[in-house]
Amino acid sequence: SDLLRRTGLDEEQKMAVILLLSNYVRTHATMESQIDAAVRAAGRTGDEVMAGYGQLLRALLDPRQFPELTAVAASGVMDKNDPWDENFEFGLDRVLDGVDALVRSVASQD
Repeated sequence: SDLLRRTGLDEEQKMAVILLLSNYVRTHATMESQIDAAVRAAGRTGDEVMAGYGQLLRALLDPRQFPELTAVAASGVMDKNDPWDENFEFGLDRVLDGVDALVRSVASQD
């Protein structure tokens, strides 16, 4: 694509970016598919499953070993069935932020 050609990245870096993006998309799609299948198999709604997941995390987490994760679980954010597209877009934006930082660092070396 013209987008990668204009980045100033070398061929190895371009391939690494392609693999990073394709792996992100594949991992997200696989995870979404597996969780949706598990929800259907359980005969429960996504909200019911996520509420149970949050409760399980709160019961199992050791606050001394995982203080930040314990705080996140205690906040209740793990009890919500967030839309997959929002999670995907958030993660993709962070990945692309990293690619942008790489492109800028290569450009500043020229």
